[in-house]
Amino acid sequence: MGLPSPVRVMADAPVPLVLVTGFTGAGKSALVAHLGRVLPEEPPWLIFSNHDLAKTLPDTAFDGITDRKLSRKLQRSPAGCLHCIGLLPTQVALTRALRALRPAVPQGIILEAAADGHGEAALAALRRPPLGLITRLVEVVAVLRPIWLEKSTPRSVEALQALCTQADVIIANDWNATPAALQERCRNYAETLEKRFFTANFGESDYSPSKRYKA
Repeated sequence: MGLPSPVRVMADAPVPLVLVTGFTGAGKSALVAHLGRVLPEEPPWLIFSNHDLAKTLPDTAFDGITDRKLSRKLQRSPAGCLHCIGLLPTQVALTRALRALRPAVPQGIILEAAADGHGEAALAALRRPPLGLITRLVEVVAVLRPIWLEKSTPRSVEALQALCTQADVIIANDWNATPAALQERCRNYAETLEKRFFTANFGESDYSPSKRYKA
């Protein structure tokens, strides 16, 4: 069976998409799980952790289609850098979920995906067809560990800066375990890059997707 046409699947405006990204071990999955617990159920959010549906959707969202049926429609796909694994698994997961939800339209999509050194290429691919036809990338969230600012190789520091430069939001994980001097350095780093800044501890965070894109 061929992949459903994105145009046929979603004839309305593209669904807002928030990308949660960062290097391996940053704490992306914990943050996405937290968002799955705290974001409202109505209208529903589609929340994917490594292409698996991470938030149970209310039955009312499906107009008779149960969440169990939707889960069976979503196939596990390789985790990793969006650029390295290719966007086809992401396209399949999002297209099937949106097709199962019709005629309902989700509030938005949160997608967790690594971007280990290829952030710019991955973001460009998300913005162009076919994914650019069914989703609209509205916010990029970079998750990092503050310790990486001082205990990294020059090449790693360069990759981290590239990641944070491409992001709209920076979230510093393991905040309570971070020394005060390093906390200040992390805040200054985000301020220098002119990014919105939040903190997290084991996934718990005061971050929530920006509402500016709804205007």
